[in-house]
Amino acid sequence: MRFFVGGPRILGHRTGVLFGPEDLRRLNRPTVGAQARRPSAFAYVIRKTISGHVKVGVAADPRERLRDLQTGSSELLELVYTCVVKSNDANRVEKAAHDILWQKRLVGEWFDYTPEIAVAAIAAASHKLGDLIVEIPLDKIETVLQVAAMQDAAAQPKQRTLGGEIVRSFLMIFGASIVFGVVFGLLMFKYGP
Repeated sequence: MRFFVGGPRILGHRTGVLFGPEDLRRLNRPTVGAQARRPSAFAYVIRKTISGHVKVGVAADPRERLRDLQTGSSELLELVYTCVVKSNDANRVEKAAHDILWQKRLVGEWFDYTPEIAVAAIAAASHKLGDLIVEIPLDKIETVLQVAAMQDAAAQPKQRTLGGEIVRSFLMIFGASIVFGVVFGLLMFKYGP
């Protein structure tokens, strides 16, 4: 099924826009960046309080990540360090830090190092990559997240709707018709019939 939104007739030709199912599916998809996942800008170090093992990881919200990890751990976990990676690509810094710490990897992202060495590995990785990091005190994470959310809201493009697309298309056709009519009228006036 196709929908036709018509404009005025010009020189016997019907102007308009024809919409089909493929156009409607395209309009229902989010525009670029509208549903983009927030990059993991935080790198963090979490410590197991009994064994002392550390986890070097990344998250959009390190406090939420700590809560998620705690539910699966019988040992009490503690967030000991967070930093923001300037490029918003903490995954690169995390991978480079893991490469530095690889000799004492336990399982996954857990290592048998002190928190100080894990923090130093993050700093060395960011220096090696040329990607600046800024340490965020644990009590300031909420403030950083609020500022980032406000910036995201201001930068996010408005999502297009089918009604808006139809109105926009109609206005473009109508405007083009008026311009064409005016130009055609001027030509007819100057050169006659």
